[in-house]
Amino acid sequence: MSGVRAPRFALFRALLNVQFGLSAVRARIRRREKLWQLAAAELGMLLVAAVIVGVVAAFTWALLQAVSQLGQPEVVLTLAHAAAATLVFLFAIGFVLSAFFFSNDTGLLFSWPLSARQILSAKFAVVLASEYLTIAPLLIPVYVVYARSVPVA
Repeated sequence: MSGVRAPRFALFRALLNVQFGLSAVRARIRRREKLWQLAAAELGMLLVAAVIVGVVAAFTWALLQAVSQLGQPEVVLTLAHAAAATLVFLFAIGFVLSAFFFSNDTGLLFSWPLSARQILSAKFAVVLASEYLTIAPLLIPVYVVYARSVPVA
């Protein structure tokens, strides 16, 4: 990795670490402090994600059966992408405001030996990663159900 790109990726990793609280989780695991809370939170998040994925898959399958009778199974993908775009728009308002407006680290980051473009692009990349994680439970089940149900010639 070249010397110019290394600080940019280090900043991106650090901002991801702050966004998702990964170092706090690692520190709790190392100290073996309240591990049951971490396990309960992880189990709860997995359960909620499984319910969301199951509901999306069931809705996609039912919608696919209905529109396949009309000969238009592609409508499912169109509706899924429209729903994902709406979801991204709604969540992006909060993500962008928290990353760019309400963050207290911007003044500190501008004192680093990085250009403003590198700092802002790293912050934008963190927002983008958060958005991708937001729409993944919506789009992945749609793609899987569509790929398994629609014959491709």
